[in-house]
Order: sequence, then C-alpha cells, then structure tokens
Amino acid sequence: MKKRILALVLTLTLCLSLGVPALAAGGFRDVVENAWYLPYLNTAVGSGLINGRGDGTFAPNDSITGAEAVKLAACLGQLLSDGSVTLTNGSPWYASYMAYAVGHGILDEPFDQYGVRAPISRAKLMDMLCRAIPEDQRREINTIPDGSIPDLFASADYAGNIYTLYRMGIVTGSGSRGACLPDENIRRSEVAALVARVVDPDLRVSFSLQAPSATLSELRRRTEESGALCAAAHLGYAPVYDEAAAMKLYPFLSDVPAGNYIDAGGDELYLIVPCQDIAATVYATEIDWELYDYTRGRLLGIVEGEPFLLRCNVSDIFTNSLIVLSTANGEAFEFSPSISLKDGTLAVPESGVYDFTRY
Repeated sequence: MKKRILALVLTLTLCLSLGVPALAAGGFRDVVENAWYLPYLNTAVGSGLINGRGDGTFAPNDSITGAEAVKLAACLGQLLSDGSVTLTNGSPWYASYMAYAVGHGILDEPFDQYGVRAPISRAKLMDMLCRAIPEDQRREINTIPDGSIPDLFASADYAGNIYTLYRMGIVTGSGSRGACLPDENIRRSEVAALVARVVDPDLRVSFSLQAPSATLSELRRRTEESGALCAAAHLGYAPVYDEAAAMKLYPFLSDVPAGNYIDAGGDELYLIVPCQDIAATVYATEIDWELYDYTRGRLLGIVEGEPFLLRCNVSDIFTNSLIVLSTANGEAFEFSPSISLKDGTLAVPESGVYDFTRY
C-alpha cells in the first residue's frame, strides 16, 4: 500500500496551493535543521501536496484558510479513492474542490465566504481529512478509549472522526495528555505532518491514552504516579453547573462528602482531590495593588485527604483562592485554580497538580 500511495502522489502536481513551487524542504530558509516537522515536511513537499511561499520560506507557523483546506482534503480524497487527481481550479479557484468535497461527504455543505477566507480550525481540518480517507484504508494501530482525549466533547459532530485519526496514528495530540485543542487554528507545520502521515503509513505514530478514571482510588494512583500531591478538575461554571453531566464524567463525585464544599465566592467550580495523607488548606486571596501580587487572606477551610468542591474566581484575570497542600513531613505546595486565558483549559503548575479535567 505504501509504495502504491507514494507512486500515486508523485503524479500530483499541486493539491494545496500555498505558493509557487517550493525549494526542497531542506532549502527553506525559515526551517531549522532540527525542526520537529522536517521529516514530515520532506514527505509532504516531495509528494507535491504542499509548497512554500515562493520567496524561499515555508512559513511553518502560519495558518491555512478554509479554501486551502478544502482543496487539500478534496485532492487527498480523490487520490486515495481513485488513484490519481484530476481536479483543477474553477471559478472562483476553489469551486471545483468545494463541489467535490460536498459531493463526496468530506463536507456537509459548502463554506460561506467567511469560512473560505478565515483560518481553518484544528478540529475542522481533522474532520475533513478523516472523511477524505476511505473506510477500508482506516487501519487503527493505537488504543485510544472514548473519553480519553481531555478537551474533546463527546457530543461534538467531529469527535468520532478525530478519535479515528488518533487511533490511526495520524494525530497525536498536544502535551502529555494528548489534548486536541479543537478550536485553535492549525499551523502549516502541523498540516505537513498530517499530510505526510496520511500518504505514508510508516510515519504514523504508535501511542496510547488512558481512559477517564472511574474511581477515586484509580485517580489517586495516577496522581501519585505523576508525582503530584493532588488532582484537580474544572467542573464548569457555577451558575449553570450540570451535576448530572458531571456525574457521567466523574462517577466518584458521589463519594465527595456533602460537607466538603468551600465557597470563596465566584463563578467557577472545581473538584479537588488531595492524595492520601495530604492536607488541603484553602485561603481567600487579596490583591496587593502596589506590588501587583496576591496576598493570603482569610482561612476558608481545611480538608484532610478527602475530595472537596471549591467555588471561586469572579474574574478571568484574577484568582480569589489559594490552596496550600501540606505533607506529613512538613513540606508545602500551593496553587490557585483558574482557567487558562490561552485555550480555556485548567491552568495548573508544571508539577504538583494532576489535571484530570474532561472538557
């Protein structure tokens, strides 16, 4: 299959028009020799699916537009299904690719003018690429249980196709937990990696993700394995908290003692699970406007090794609570639960806190 696909793609003169014919991948003046994506870029450029900007650059951090993404997915779909690409530009230039994509189930409906011009999101491109791969070519090599991609809602229309790409080893996710980052724009370097893994199965990556923890004991085991003192999850926003939905994600919520609820005032709701023999002391925080820093305020509660709910944060910019975790030998670690302004995920330190949020 590999030789067949590589032979076929060499017949393709251009499937993603991102500039005039490019230099060999190693000749792009803005691609460093140790770039993580270079092996993929060599394959993608060699296949004719991706080109440079025409000025000797590849622009690896630039995004691609919806129209460019449709052309790529349509060409891939025709290549994998028919063995060659006969699609050519229409009027406007992307019209023929859009028609093919809709006609062959890569898209449900054409993009509007905004979708054509706007950068494509990671989730949308992944969904299109999966739809472009014939079902008999979707060989899964990885164990990726449902619910194991932390920031991918099971209810999303594209969830099943993204899980398929993870299981095929085409998408590996971001960070140690394999986050999808579905709403972020996808970079050209990432597109090169996806294209290369589609056309060359030998470049696909074998890995696995863990299913969501079903019990507190399992959650604590994973937390301790990570070297953290507690686990934390963002449950949602207090005014619209859906307890039934949260219980489906975290069955062990029923094991949280009814009195273990600390209210710092605010709109966000967190589940905090200290490891065994770890005491969690929660304080309110106040802002020192002269130093532009937080100071420890009044004591809100102490929980000895048991899970608890914390309501906090009235602002996306400032946190209003501080959790101090204390070990039996007197060591202490502190953090303030909050949501990252970058991508809406739980903001935690690099160590000390195990984030098990399922978004």
